[in-house]
Amino acid sequence: MEIGHAPRLGIFGFQDKTQNNDDAVEGVILMRRGEQTQNVLRGVEQKTEEINKSLLPRDLRVRPFYDRSDLVRVTTDTVEGNLLCGMILVLIVLIFSPADSKPAIPGNGAYANNVLPFEWVDEP
Repeated sequence: MEIGHAPRLGIFGFQDKTQNNDDAVEGVILMRRGEQTQNVLRGVEQKTEEINKSLLPRDLRVRPFYDRSDLVRVTTDTVEGNLLCGMILVLIVLIFSPADSKPAIPGNGAYANNVLPFEWVDEP
């Protein structure tokens, strides 16, 4: 048994717009099953800021090179828009159907109550 540094088994490097970082350290953050994505991303951003300000020397920084927050935001906006279009389409079809148009409003309300709460699960 020997006490010392662990041998290096690989290399991680990336290019930035201003510099070539041939030697860097990579870390992966895993999200637990059932967690809310937006809350986890906000927590990671806060912890990264805290680590950069208080724990690391000035010349070392933790910074993301792949951030999912834009992807999550665009996906959420797309789903929200599609659900809104679906509600409007259901309302139009129910109002202009040859049958009685009185069930249109409760029918659309049922659609909104059953589908839209699943859209806003990740909202704070």
